[in-house]
Amino acid sequence: VCTRGELDFGQFNEWMLAVLQDFGGQILRFKGVCAMKGRDHAMVVQGMHMVFDGRQGSPWPSSTPPGERESRLVFIARGLSLDFLQLGLNACLAGPGGSGTRVFDPRATFPGAQKDAEKKDA
Repeated sequence: VCTRGELDFGQFNEWMLAVLQDFGGQILRFKGVCAMKGRDHAMVVQGMHMVFDGRQGSPWPSSTPPGERESRLVFIARGLSLDFLQLGLNACLAGPGGSGTRVFDPRATFPGAQKDAEKKDA
């Protein structure tokens, strides 16, 4: 999944923790590079199941304005919808004020996501 623009760090962290808590058993591995609002370096994230780590990566090229930076995540998982993940990542985009105003709840966004995933695992 990918999105253009900077992410709110707090919102992204809350989203990832919620996804891992609810669907960690279905996530074999994930990794990515994220553009966080107010940071000149990319954030490199990776994890598996319910483990999540993020570290400072390389500086963004000076030729890439903050609004044009992309965040990309790759998930190796069973039973998670691409739309579900894309909607969640998009909800982490930083607002014009600089901090996320949305609270992402994966169950509220896709109430059937867990049931659908359980059916595929059965």
